[in-house]
Amino acid sequence: MGEEGRSAWVKVRIRVLLPMLLLTVLSSLDRVNISFAALQMNPALGLSAEQYGIAVGVFFFAYLLFQFPSMWLQRRLGTRAWILCIGVSWGVIAMAMALIHSRTGLYALRFALGVAEAGFAPGVVYYCSSWLPRRYRAAAITTTMLAIPISVVIGGPLSGWLLSHSNPLHLSAWRWMMLVEGLPTIVVAALAYWLIANRLEDAAWLSEAERGWLRKQLQTESEQFSMVVDRHDTVGRMMLSAAVWKVAAIWFVLLLGSNGILFWLPLVLKQFSGRGDLAVGVMSAVPWLGLGIGLLANAWHSDRTQERCWHVAGAMLLGGLGLASAAAYGAQGLSLALLFVTGFGIGAAQGAFWAIPGNLWSGAVLGAAITTVNLLGNLASLLGPYLIGWVRVHTGSFGAPAYALAACLVLGIWPLLSNRTLINAGRTVG
Repeated sequence: MGEEGRSAWVKVRIRVLLPMLLLTVLSSLDRVNISFAALQMNPALGLSAEQYGIAVGVFFFAYLLFQFPSMWLQRRLGTRAWILCIGVSWGVIAMAMALIHSRTGLYALRFALGVAEAGFAPGVVYYCSSWLPRRYRAAAITTTMLAIPISVVIGGPLSGWLLSHSNPLHLSAWRWMMLVEGLPTIVVAALAYWLIANRLEDAAWLSEAERGWLRKQLQTESEQFSMVVDRHDTVGRMMLSAAVWKVAAIWFVLLLGSNGILFWLPLVLKQFSGRGDLAVGVMSAVPWLGLGIGLLANAWHSDRTQERCWHVAGAMLLGGLGLASAAAYGAQGLSLALLFVTGFGIGAAQGAFWAIPGNLWSGAVLGAAITTVNLLGNLASLLGPYLIGWVRVHTGSFGAPAYALAACLVLGIWPLLSNRTLINAGRTVG
């Protein structure tokens, strides 16, 4: 990489990756702070565990239903205008959560938040992929994926602190938390509109030499790239391939595990520890610290070796064993350390996962493939929280769903290792 390559990469990280990272942090915080609000909100609204699970899941119902329309809107408006529209929308809706007084109002606003955020995650992956050569994509996409653990590592203690202190508006603490944590999204969406460019040709902040270097890298890859799955050249053929369904199944399992921890851990820790809201917020950050470290470490090593398949499979095995062990130890202190291991494993798998679709498809088909995989995988986000709540209500324990999630993580390795196409894609040098 010459001088123009180094300077181009620095600018892309600042003007493309950084705004996407900040927005992804805020989108994660705005959707998951309900898990901390639940410590006070559930009693205030009279929510059972099953009803809380529905409130979590209805977000993902809208998120899945409107994902393709949101991606269409991105292509229609361009990424800059699209980011501004959806960012302001979900910031306003997140702040409006402070006004709810009934279960129906909670369900309605969670649905509206899902509509606003629909398509954002695959849109970010697609946008970053259109700017970056393949050899940088795992690290770059992982940078945006760090947003979720960052949002919990920072947001957990912040939410706990907001829940534990009075506020100048004399609102219930959980309402104040929703109001405060929704506002930054509007500001950052406006900042992103100013920073990013829709296309390489529109980036006035790149010099001609830097733009030429990036263009050459992307054009060379386009000419040399041979798609692994029978040279798929249409969205329809991609949708009918076994590979896209198996990739989606892997993402389903990974999201099942991460969302199980994400939306239920504060309530589990509150039950077992009996500690205050601030302490629960801090403890909830532990597995997400592990997830963030796993994301970075495995993405870096995966990019260095240019191998994806075994990086994902080994990490899923580690995450499943860690979760099963944590459930077995119950309330003992070691369980928190084991949840760190669980988070590390799930994060490590996610860190290498999204480089695999980029080695299977390209161009418009890649965008459709990413959206399809994310949509199908996020069925776990829709079904998982409700099923955990249902099992919790009918068994009185969180142990059974924890063991089930652990088994899914381990069994989820099978679609990856049973498909020669995916193994070959996992070895493809980008």
